[in-house]
Amino acid sequence: MAYKIKCDVCGSAEYLPLYDMDGKYSIIRCSGCGLWLSYPILNNEEIERVYAKYHEVWGIVGKDEEMHRKMRHLTFRCLFKSLSRFTPHRGRLLDIGCATGICMEVGEEFGWDVYGVDISEEAARVAKARFGSRVEALDFVRAKEMPSDHYDMIIMTDVLEHLNGARIAVEKVYKMLRPGGIAVIVTVDTSSLFAKFTGKRWPYIHRQHLVYFSKKNLNAFLRTMGFKILGFKSAFKSINPYYAGEYMRQKSEESAKKKSSAVSLMEGLIGRLPPRLKYHNFIIPSGDIVAIAKKG
Repeated sequence: MAYKIKCDVCGSAEYLPLYDMDGKYSIIRCSGCGLWLSYPILNNEEIERVYAKYHEVWGIVGKDEEMHRKMRHLTFRCLFKSLSRFTPHRGRLLDIGCATGICMEVGEEFGWDVYGVDISEEAARVAKARFGSRVEALDFVRAKEMPSDHYDMIIMTDVLEHLNGARIAVEKVYKMLRPGGIAVIVTVDTSSLFAKFTGKRWPYIHRQHLVYFSKKNLNAFLRTMGFKILGFKSAFKSINPYYAGEYMRQKSEESAKKKSSAVSLMEGLIGRLPPRLKYHNFIIPSGDIVAIAKKG
């Protein structure tokens, strides 16, 4: 099958089918660099529909908002601590995909002058309550007017894999950074043992994720834009058993009409946990990579 898509990393137009996702869509793999794509690619209108309720479905806003805030706050504290040796000087920081502003909160605690953008007006509204005009609701890929040579650090956590236009976004990041500024990208890793072991059941495969990098092709991708790679790190996230169970339940509902026995078993086990364990946040390796790159 000819997919007629040019790879953002190597420019190849040759792809091989990797996984059929129950007839709903496919994961295809670039034969040149190994980049994965979700196919057919969602258009901008479909992406907007996906994100209309995205933050509510995943607990970023709504009934689980406070629990999610605590989890994310701990995750970002781990991230900023790991970045300290790359960023000895503090300055202006932009969080792309800031959601409700939790990364901004932690960045401010670490001494940064923080700003944020997010595609979701609902999530940005929550962030604006804390940070006011320093938060904008916009589609970063399609935004026209963005400042050049303006930020000392730009962070994209759990964003790159969602973008229809990853190259456009990262080229903008490069332009917006000051000379010597740092880009921090946290994204899913197709070369992780977790991805290799779980195959098409890898929890990070779902319709909202459009592009999937490995450490190798993300390295090449950033270098083509002029970035100097400072390092790659394994990402760690804070998660509690309740949220893990909800995540697996939603994933199961996306892919099947009936709950899997594994999900039912997990729900039963989590339901028997005392609240202090059910909602206790554990720091675990997430199967993501953190790329730290410097503008030349």
